[in-house]
Amino acid sequence: TIGPAVDLPASYKEARRQVLDAFNKDYLAKALERHGGNVSAAAREIGIERQYFYKILKTLELAGQGRQEGAEEPSNDEGDEPQELSSKT
Repeated sequence: TIGPAVDLPASYKEARRQVLDAFNKDYLAKALERHGGNVSAAAREIGIERQYFYKILKTLELAGQGRQEGAEEPSNDEGDEPQELSSKT
């Protein structure tokens, strides 16, 4: 099989959402674990903006898993695609 199991009969759109949600949940949880729950460090390592990381956590109802000292949870309403970090040289 390719990818995680998907319960059928689901529409393609629903099956795709299930697979992406499972991937995002696992990937972000591992990044958070690796950085002791520090969202900024985890987002930096995987190459996405901290705000988008929070957006994914909120979408997956995992918002309480990350910690950010002294910071509020920001919002990013610029679309559903990740904001990649730009390289500063």
